Amino acid sequence: MTFGFTAYPGVIVHAGLLHAFAYPPCGCDACDDTAVGQVEQLERLVSAVVAGRYRETYAPGARLPVRFAVTTEYGEQAGKATADAYPAHALATARARLGEISSGWRPWPLRE
Repeated sequence: MTFGFTAYPGVIVHAGLLHAFAYPPCGCDACDDTAVGQVEQLERLVSAVVAGRYRETYAPGARLPVRFAVTTEYGEQAGKATADAYPAHALATARARLGEISSGWRPWPLRE
């Protein structure tokens, strides 16, 4: 997991090999996102990833071959994307690595 800080959206979290999550996800005036709500969503994402409740797949040839799912105490957030949204080298790396971890990313080890 890596964190990026930008002027907008503010925080971008890269999880796994292919996915980035923006906080806030939208900056329009119609969205009623609060800073507190965004921090809570960010905390849920980080907690789920480190607990091993984050999965991603890449299935070449599928209409929407790039997929992810994050399971939190509030349910599952999932998404799908076309391959053209990703660089070819990222997809090649994902194909090789994600084939080894079909059940999802393992939890981070606890400190002793």
